[in-house]
Amino acid sequence: MLDQFFEIHARLAENVGTRFKRFLFDRMDWNVRLLALVGPRGVGKTTMLLQHYKETFDSPEQCLFVSADNIRVQAMGLFELASEFFKSGGGVLMLDEVHKYAGWALEVKNIYDSFPKARMVVSGSSTLDILAGRADLSRRMLVHRLPCLSFREFLTLETGTALDSLTLESTLSSHTKLASALLDKLGGVVSARLRDYFSFGCYPFYLEGRQGFHSRLENVLEKIVSDDIPSVYGVRP
Repeated sequence: MLDQFFEIHARLAENVGTRFKRFLFDRMDWNVRLLALVGPRGVGKTTMLLQHYKETFDSPEQCLFVSADNIRVQAMGLFELASEFFKSGGGVLMLDEVHKYAGWALEVKNIYDSFPKARMVVSGSSTLDILAGRADLSRRMLVHRLPCLSFREFLTLETGTALDSLTLESTLSSHTKLASALLDKLGGVVSARLRDYFSFGCYPFYLEGRQGFHSRLENVLEKIVSDDIPSVYGVRP
């Protein structure tokens, strides 16, 4: 019964690279029993989950990624899917777009309580919905928020040069020295890159093509208005 989900997982993982990772990747405690990753659509949540799988596990039988809005997941039910996976020896279940599954918080709570050695990671684009569900999960769920790309991350993507994050204190006290070092490292192109960042650089999907960036951004906004907000407040768009 799980073979269909293993096949989908394998296809998705195959197309995910690990060269660039969002800043939150190394800050998350992936070992907690129930982890939630929330943030706007298109900021890289799905990619982060699959990158963690590729760097940590050998097969979907160990760690399974599924999208909760998949019709097969909807038909089978989250609890039944998780039950079969964990009973077969699985260790980590990743539930992407979990807010698309009606009553997800209760089923995740039941999974958590029924399989004390199992681990889950849930993610969702509807931050309001995930945070509302956290009330039902009480102390069980640790929530991390993934924002849009920072300018530092954008520069890393564009130049291939890894840049360290800076604290506010160091920036205020040594901004001249830090700016000079940054210009030397990047060849003095920071101002032009900043204009690009303001135009299209806050979402990593700009890498799919700059010409279509604003069209994709418009699609993201439409999904928020038509899907995410109504799912939280129970209204029709």
